[in-house]
Amino acid sequence: MKFTRGIQHHINNPLSIIMLSLESAHKAAAGNLKLIRKLDTIDDEVNRIITALSDFSKVNAYTVESVDSNVGGIPIRGTVR
Repeated sequence: MKFTRGIQHHINNPLSIIMLSLESAHKAAAGNLKLIRKLDTIDDEVNRIITALSDFSKVNAYTVESVDSNVGGIPIRGTVR
């Protein structure tokens, strides 16, 4: 749990800077619809990442499954634990 929260913290810091920069960019892009759409796309993707990280850090247990020894032509030795 601490590991996932640590990862979330280290990824959220730069994402926060991006979000702050997007606010300024939106103001500067007033009237430029093409640029505003691109900024909105970036904003949506940043929010998607933040939500995914938050959801991931809330999970208490993870299921680990073994896979076939040959996945996509790449041999896997042993079981992932």
